[in-house]
Amino acid sequence: MSGKSIISIIAVLFLSLSITRENRAANPQQGKEDIVSAVMERFRPARDGNCRQFFQSIRPPRLSSAMKALALTYLPPDGEVMPDARSVAVLDELLPILALHERESFVEIKLIQAAPAAVAMYARCVLLISEQTIRLLSVHELQALTAHELGHEYVWGAYESALERRDSRSMRELELWCDGVAVLTLLDLGIEPRSLVSGISKINRYNSRFGVPQNAGDYPPDRLRSRFLRNLLVFTRKSGSIP
Repeated sequence: MSGKSIISIIAVLFLSLSITRENRAANPQQGKEDIVSAVMERFRPARDGNCRQFFQSIRPPRLSSAMKALALTYLPPDGEVMPDARSVAVLDELLPILALHERESFVEIKLIQAAPAAVAMYARCVLLISEQTIRLLSVHELQALTAHELGHEYVWGAYESALERRDSRSMRELELWCDGVAVLTLLDLGIEPRSLVSGISKINRYNSRFGVPQNAGDYPPDRLRSRFLRNLLVFTRKSGSIP
């Protein structure tokens, strides 16, 4: 894979993860509740148990060191930014999120130059965060989006398969799954789960200047995300608030 192609992939990741506005054409009302029910079923084993045990039981093996090294060679070095003291302090706050998912010594965090504000997981081993995101989000909101991105590793193969098939419904289900992982992670660490919704909303507002990407229909609209997360709190008997 060339450096040019990986830059294109990163650009798509940022735009698609950044904008999830309501789109009636891409996200029809019909079938939304079915999606919520389908994703809720995935969390059934965590309904009355410890979320850490649940995550541990389904956590995939880490990417091999050789594969991680190869993946890192594809990242363009000129896009990385050396964080200042404030950014370092903020990024350090992400370590408890990584630790809960047993990735604190494996996943690398890189601050990069990118016009949109976004957080994206690359190749299961790198968390890419744009400079705008550090300035835009609170620490708890950044922690929430990091937890969402870590959720992608649990369903990495399924997401890639859905992407290849252009199966928008499956991708929306998997995005909701990652939202659920984020909320359970935040609750375990004593962080209000509303941070996920407010963080996504801030990114939506900021990135609206870039327009709506063609794959916007692959992501659940904000109202569906909020409904799913409220249902998840009831389903898992967890206390928290979702706007």
